[in-house]
Amino acid sequence: MSKFALLVFVISVAARGETFSLQIASAVASQSFRLKSSAFVFRSVGCADPAKMDVVAKAEGRVNGQRRTVPLKTVNAQVPGVFGVYREWPSDGVWIVNLAAKCADASAGALVAVGEHGPNREASKFLPRVASEAEIDAALRELGAK
Repeated sequence: MSKFALLVFVISVAARGETFSLQIASAVASQSFRLKSSAFVFRSVGCADPAKMDVVAKAEGRVNGQRRTVPLKTVNAQVPGVFGVYREWPSDGVWIVNLAAKCADASAGALVAVGEHGPNREASKFLPRVASEAEIDAALRELGAK
């Protein structure tokens, strides 16, 4: 590969930047005493100014056939763009945590399955936008079938 072609490739990759998205981890991964007792933590990737990011978290569930939504508080870590989510939803029924984030003009979302020992990455879904009601219902049906 010529030096020019390599330079064009490197510049195009750098110009594209990283896509805005969310990542989840267990509370221990935050290395923050403040978030140690949270159900899980999440962080943003690809946000130029994570301190200005808007985040909404809701527990979405189905209890005895009834759909329920519980607004959740997110707690900022000392590191900008890292948040903890505490369990504030009932133990009965099937629940997921619906994360919706906005950074400038970009949006990202996640439907997080939370088990007894923290988030279940395999059962969670990560989206390049806020989750739709149909996606939330499908995720609850899928978890309820297990």
